[in-house]
Amino acid sequence: MVLYQLSYLGTAETIVIDRRKMSNQSKFCFLVVMVLLLPGFSGCMRRQAPPPDGRTPKNPAALEHSDRAPARESSAEYGWDGQASSTTINGTPATYYPRSVAALRAMDFVINEEGSKQGKMVQGAKTDHTTATVWLEEKEGKTTLRVKVGSLGDRTGSERVLDEIQRPPGTRKK
Repeated sequence: MVLYQLSYLGTAETIVIDRRKMSNQSKFCFLVVMVLLLPGFSGCMRRQAPPPDGRTPKNPAALEHSDRAPARESSAEYGWDGQASSTTINGTPATYYPRSVAALRAMDFVINEEGSKQGKMVQGAKTDHTTATVWLEEKEGKTTLRVKVGSLGDRTGSERVLDEIQRPPGTRKK
């Protein structure tokens, strides 16, 4: 007697299938379904170790170009409102608008010239449909930068864009 026991999406409930009661056609269909579904179930159960800094990225692709942004000791220098990262820096939006465009281009974003408002906002997108928006706002001689990556907001990606914007001109990889 051979039984197949399946756990459905990690629940305690199981499905027991008695192979003796199955027709040959059913056995073949069952085998094909198992071969097709097994990689999906094993992928759901895989656990990865968290990064050393303790933060878990929402978008694994955001870690793809980790050599482009300098490492920081802590993420305390950036604010996070649930969708966008922000920071206030000395300088005017006129200084940081071209830097924002250059930073997004260096990170393989294509700039939306029509959607971007000169000096106030920069919009970009990648071929994988990842979007990035940088808002520049002047307050008391300083510029507040807000960055949102992705439709729901990816904190790691947003902070990486802020790092790239603050990188001194001429030090970006082409």
